[in-house]
Amino acid sequence: AGKKQPGEGDAPDKKPDADKQKGDGDAETKSDKGDSDKSEGKEKPGEKKAPHSAEADPTRRADTMASDIKNKTAGGKKLDKATVEQVLRDPDAMRELKKNHPEVWKEFHETRKTIYDAHDTQLKDWIKENVPEAAGKDVEIESFGTPDGVDRDYRAGYTVTDPKTGQKRFIEIKKETWAGKSQEIFAGETGGPTDPKGAAQWSKDHQQLATDQHHAEASVDMADQATVWNPEAGPKGPDGKPTGGWEKTQVEPNVNAVKDGRSTLLDPDGLGKTYETKVAEAYHEGNHLDAYKQADKAVHSLEGVREGYSKQGYGVKDLPPKVEAGMDAIRDVQSGKLKPAQAEARLKELGYSGGLPDFIEKISGQFAGFKWARKG
Repeated sequence: AGKKQPGEGDAPDKKPDADKQKGDGDAETKSDKGDSDKSEGKEKPGEKKAPHSAEADPTRRADTMASDIKNKTAGGKKLDKATVEQVLRDPDAMRELKKNHPEVWKEFHETRKTIYDAHDTQLKDWIKENVPEAAGKDVEIESFGTPDGVDRDYRAGYTVTDPKTGQKRFIEIKKETWAGKSQEIFAGETGGPTDPKGAAQWSKDHQQLATDQHHAEASVDMADQATVWNPEAGPKGPDGKPTGGWEKTQVEPNVNAVKDGRSTLLDPDGLGKTYETKVAEAYHEGNHLDAYKQADKAVHSLEGVREGYSKQGYGVKDLPPKVEAGMDAIRDVQSGKLKPAQAEARLKELGYSGGLPDFIEKISGQFAGFKWARKG
C-alpha cells in the first residue's frame, strides 16, 4: 500500500482514536492491548494457517520459504499462486526474504504481479460499469510505494488532461464505492472467501489495503488530492462566460513542501497518528519487523519535518536524549545491527515500558508539538 503519495518514501505502508499525550513524557500507555483480542489459535472461516509459523525467527522462516520456492521453480517453472498466497501471510518473513534472497523474491513477485494484474483489470472494468463518476474515463489502479514491496496500499481513480497545459492529473474515487468489490476479486484470485466479511479479512491478512485520502490511516499532509476553484469551469453565465466551479485535482503532498521549507503542517496531530496507527497495527499482530519498518519511516519523516521548520526560522528544540536514543534503536533494526527483540529491550531500558508502541507515541507527540511552533 502519489506522485508522491505513491512512492512517498516516508509514507506509512498506511490512527488510534484515543488521545495521546504529546511530547516525550514518561507516562505509561496500554501498549499490549490487542494481543488478548486475538483468538487462541482458532482459524476464521476460509482461512489457512500461516506457513512456517512454528519458527519464531522471521529470518529462518524466510530461509524456509526460499528453499521451498527454489524447489518449486527449478527448471524454469513459474511459482504457483498457492505458495504466493501463503507467503503473503507473513510480512516479517517477507521482508527478510526480499533482503536476503533477492533472486527468490523476484520469482515470488513475478507470480504475485500476475495476481495483481488480474485483480486490477477486473476492478477497472467493474468501476467503469458501476461507478457513474468513472463512466467513459481512463480508470487506473495506482499503488503506493515500490512495485515489488512487501505490502500493497492502493487506490482507484481516473486521469484527466488539462486542456491548456496537457498535464495529466489523477483523480481519486472514494474507496467506499469500490473497496468491497476489490476485496472480493483478490480473494477469488487467491483462493479465499468471497463473502464481504470474509473477503475483507482475507485481504487484510494478505497485506492488501484499499485506501484513499479519507482513509482513517491517511494524513491530510500526505494527501495529493484537493478540490480547487477553477474559474473556467461551471455553466456559462448571461455573458456567455463560465461562472466557475469546484474541481477535484491532484496536488503536491503538503508534507513534501514542509520538508523543503516551503510550508507548515496542516494537521500535526494527524500526521503523527498516521505513523502511530501503522506501527501499532503491525506490532500487535505480531509482525514486529514490519512494525520497526513503519517506525523507521516515522523517524525519517520527523527528521525531515524538523529540518523544514528550521529552514523557515521556526524555533526547533533539540530532541530529548532519550528520544534520540530510541530513534537510534529503530535505525539499528533497519541496518541489521539489532533484531526487533533486542531493540525492544533497549527501548524498555530507556524507560519505554511498552516497547515500540510506547516509544512511537512519543514520536507522534513530537509531530503534534509543531502546532505550537513559533518563529524566533
